[in-house]
Parts: sequence; structure tokens; C-alpha cells
Amino acid sequence: MDIDKAFDVVGHFGRHQKWLLFCTQSSVLYVAFHMLMLVFMTQPEPNDELYPLRCTPIKPIKPNQTVCSVECENYIYPAGYPNNIVSEWDLVCDRRYLVAVSVSCVMAGVLVGSIVCGILSDMFGRRLTIICSIFTLLSMTFFTVLVTNYTLFLALRFIIGVANAGLGITITVLGTEIVGPAYRSVAVFSGSAAFIVGMVILSVVGYLQQTWRSYILTLNLIGLPFVFLYWVIPESPRWLYTHGYVDEAENVLYKFAVKNCRKVMREEITLARKTPAEEDSSRKKRYSPLDLLRIQTLRKRTIIMGVIWMITSLVYYGISMSVSSLKGNMYLIFALLAVAEIPSMFGVFFIERYGRRLVLMICYAIAGAACIFVPYIPVNSDGKNQYIQICFALVGKLCIATAFNIIYVYVSELYPTVVRNNAVGSCSMCARVGGILAPFVAQLGSWWKAAPYMMFGVTGMIAAALTSFLPETLNQPVPETMSGLTDADGPFKYTELKQDDEILNNTELELNDGDLDQIIDEKTDDFDRR
Repeated sequence: MDIDKAFDVVGHFGRHQKWLLFCTQSSVLYVAFHMLMLVFMTQPEPNDELYPLRCTPIKPIKPNQTVCSVECENYIYPAGYPNNIVSEWDLVCDRRYLVAVSVSCVMAGVLVGSIVCGILSDMFGRRLTIICSIFTLLSMTFFTVLVTNYTLFLALRFIIGVANAGLGITITVLGTEIVGPAYRSVAVFSGSAAFIVGMVILSVVGYLQQTWRSYILTLNLIGLPFVFLYWVIPESPRWLYTHGYVDEAENVLYKFAVKNCRKVMREEITLARKTPAEEDSSRKKRYSPLDLLRIQTLRKRTIIMGVIWMITSLVYYGISMSVSSLKGNMYLIFALLAVAEIPSMFGVFFIERYGRRLVLMICYAIAGAACIFVPYIPVNSDGKNQYIQICFALVGKLCIATAFNIIYVYVSELYPTVVRNNAVGSCSMCARVGGILAPFVAQLGSWWKAAPYMMFGVTGMIAAALTSFLPETLNQPVPETMSGLTDADGPFKYTELKQDDEILNNTELELNDGDLDQIIDEKTDDFDRR
């Protein structure tokens, strides 16, 4: 039997898989910590309204000069301003751009990690990548608390970004590979739920811990229990099977059956064997992100998905990083933006009914429209209309969060198992480009207040248009290898067609016109049957 038929025997979503899903996807809240903790370590920005910045000038300040227009010996922050990295390293005035750099360093690390950890996960397995990522995150975050140099702080944030990608991407892929095909979306959405919980915890801890070092340390202690995943999670049976470790895959599946209380004998779980040469080839064959561009079908999907992921990340993180631009308590608004994502969990019901593509297009369109409206809602100094503005921001965040959930499901169904982690990693790499740009786009508000949300709105509309060029994957079988890949718009299997052409080209026969016509007719009939 193949791997999908094996889940019919052991259970598609038994109690053991539910337990594994809970343990693995809960760690996504730790991913959320590292992706967004800098929001409260860099905001609010010292300004003339709420937190007037003063300094000890080297030369006397003239009446028409501001603090940032003179050379200062040191800066004086107003009473009540939190002890964050801005006040720690004076990231104000001409050094304000370093705030965006600190966020971009994390995203740059995630970009590199998306490539490196994607390859490592496909080469050495999901489990090893996850465990190494968790230990790296815990240790590097602890060292961050001790640093007194900003350059070293940025270097550690980069390393943390690499490990965060290894955990976030691989844990999502593992979740989709330990359940039956019908429950892949449940696995992805459960991770998204954990991410929301992580955001709410961030706002609470940020409000309670006004010192950035105690803030980081508290978040790291919350993530400490995830080291126990070392004794909990198994290797992905799909990864084992596709890499030729058939016996090991059968053992994992049998353990699923036993813990799911299925009355199954070990001998009943027998996966289709390959010849010794094929098994050796499976172990030696390594795929890279370049393989995503070798076949026409994958090339088209990869380019479109790459752009879509970049836009999704730009809008998602951009809205979160622009929280201080909205009138009100930033801790409360950030928590509301997190809670607004809860309805996105119900997106799983819509995509199972109406398909991935249609729902994704609608989400991008609504998110784009809502963001365009946000800066044009007038908010007076007394706070009039501020709740209307916040509501439009919440709608935008809800829809882009739903889109983020869907594309994780979508991308895992568009690619074969042998390159799936490479695909998710490459798409996540493109998303990090959007994440790197997000803090700089958010800072455009100092030039033109409407610029950030206008950028989010226009790019959201572009993503909606691009999604229409992708195939629908609802209730479609997921290929295990490249040879199982099909073009959704046509009857031919590109890989098999290429193999058949190679066989014809390598056949040393002298054919007359009649023989050639007969072979062409036979091949055409063979393709029609496929």
C-alpha cells in the first residue's frame, strides 16, 4: 500500500495524532515571540506629543531648532518612557533607522533559515531540525539578555531568525505529514491558533515588563518547556518513506495505530517496496530549491507563490509594526489585532467547502480595500473616529491572517513530498523579503502618513489578481515524488512525458514512416489513458 492508504489503516486523525499536533503546534507561540517581540522593544517613538525628547546640547539650542537638528552630548527621555532598546542605545533622530534594521535582521535571519533549514530538513529529517532549532532559540535568546553592544545584539537577532525559521517551517510541515490528507488544513490552522496566543502573551508581558531585558527573559522562560519535544515527537513517516526508510516508516505508522487503539497487526502495515537500486537512489537523491524551477508546472507555481508570500508577509507584519500609528493604547491595540485573527481559524471550513483559490482571492481583496481606507478616516485630537479607524485595521489584519493560514495549506498541496519542505522554505524566504521591507514601509509614515497603509492596500490587490493563476487543490491527491506531479490544466504528466521522450531518443532503431506513425499513435493513446 502507499502512504495515504496506510493512514486508512492507522487512522487519519486519531487521538495520538491529536496529541502530537497539540505538542508540536503549541511551539508556534514561541515562534510568534521572536517574530514580533521587537514591536514593544522599539515603540513608542519619542516625539513632541506624548514623549517629548530632550538632550544636553554641545552648543546652545536656538529658538527655531529641534532636538534632532542639533548635536547632542546625551539624550534625556521623559518620565514614563519605557526602558527599551531605543533608550538603551539612543536610537533616535539620525539613528532612528537602526530600529528598522533591528527588525530586518530577524527577518533576514528567517530568510536565510528558510533556505538552509528547508534543505537540512529534507536531508536529515523534520525531527532533528526542530530539536536543533529549539535549543538554538533558547540559548541565543538568553545571551541576548546579557549583551551591552548593539552590533552584537543585531548579530544575535539574526541567528535567532535563522533558528526561528527552522522551527516555524519544519513544525508546520511535520504537522501536515503526521495526519491524513483530509486533516492537513487542521494541522496548519492549529499552528496559527498558537501564533495568536503568542501575540496575546506578547502584549500582556510587554505591558507588565517595562524593562526590555526582563521582557525577553520572561518570554524565554515561557518557551523553555518545549525542550521536552525531544522525547515526544517522531520522525515524519512520509519523509522516511520517500527517502527509502520503509521499515522505519512502517514502525512509526504502527505506533500511530496502537496509540489510536486500532486493532491492527504489525504485518498489516506494509508499504510498497522499491527495488534495492531504487531505495539506494532515494537515499542518494537530494533535491534543492533549484528543482522547483526545472519543471514548467512547478516554475509557474513557484514564481506566483513567491510573490504572494512576500506581499502577505509585508502586509501582515506591516500592520503589526504600525500599531503605534493608531490612536490609543498600543498594548491593547496589539492584543486586539491578535484577537482579530481568531475568526481566521474558521477559514478552514470555507476552504474545505469553496476551495483554496477563491477564498484566498477574496481575503486579499478585502484586506487591500480595508488598508486603503485606514489612513483616510479622520481622527481628531479628542479621539473621535479612532474606533472606526481601528476597526478597519482589524478587518485588514483578519483577512491577511486568514490568507497567511491558507497559503501554508495551499503550498503544501502544490508540491510533491520530496521537495515540499524546500518549497515551503523557498516561499518563506520570499515572505521574509516582505518582512524585511515591512519596518521600513512602516517608517514611511513620517514622510506621508497614508503611505504605509496605501502600500499594504495596493499590494493586497495585486496578490488577489495573482492567485487567480494558480490551480485548485481541494480534494486533489498530493504527489509523493516528482514523477507523480501533474499539470492541473492539462492531461499530461510532464516528468513522465520527459522520461518517455528520453526512452524514444535513446532507442537505436531504424524506423520507417509507418513504424514511426504507429509508435506515435500508441504513445498518444497511453497519454490519453493517463
